[in-house]
Amino acid sequence: ASDRELSEARIACRLLCRALNDSDASDGVGRRAILAKLFGAETDVWIEAPFYCDYGWNIALGKKIVFNFGCVVLDVMRVSIGDHTLIGPAVQI
Repeated sequence: ASDRELSEARIACRLLCRALNDSDASDGVGRRAILAKLFGAETDVWIEAPFYCDYGWNIALGKKIVFNFGCVVLDVMRVSIGDHTLIGPAVQI
């Protein structure tokens, strides 16, 4: 965890999570751009803020996923979430 590259990746992820959490829910274009940077690919995921994760790019998302308010994904290892998954509020993975 103290590796320089991983530390920099976590900082970059926190900045993206902050941008997502501070974004206007009605700004679909802006939010999709943030999500593409966060997860490393375009996605149709819907996330209710706040949302937190360690790296973002270590999360594999299927189609039509919804994260409700206050979710945390600790993606120090690969986390895969399948199509049509609804994740309730305050869930921690």
